[in-house]
Order: sequence, then structure tokens, then C-alpha cells
Amino acid sequence: MNDERNYFINAIEGHIFASNDTEFIGDAIQSTLSKIKKLEDEVEWKDSILQLLNQKLQVEGSRGEE
Repeated sequence: MNDERNYFINAIEGHIFASNDTEFIGDAIQSTLSKIKKLEDEVEWKDSILQLLNQKLQVEGSRGEE
């Protein structure tokens, strides 16, 4: 490699994601988690999707440590 880095920029929401796949996925999950946590508690699927995304984040985190 030539030490260049590529970034995906979400200009609408102002997020910048690194080109590293694991880091990108982790950043995307973190961003989604923070948005879902802000939803009202009456949303039926809120708890189940938070649990699922937290599990995915743990899996991606353990893959990055390998």
C-alpha cells in the first residue's frame, strides 16, 4: 500500500467513516445505536434492535482484535 486512506463521507448527517471495513461497520453501528436510543420508549422494536446491534458491535469488536 501507499499509505493513502480512503474515507466515506455522509455529508447529509456530517459523519466521516474510515476506509477500514471493521472500523466502518463499528462506526455505522454506533451511529445507528445513538439514533435508536433517542427514540421514544413506545416503539415496539426498540429494545430488540438495540440488543441485536449491541451483539453485532461486540462481534465486530472481537474480529478487529484478531
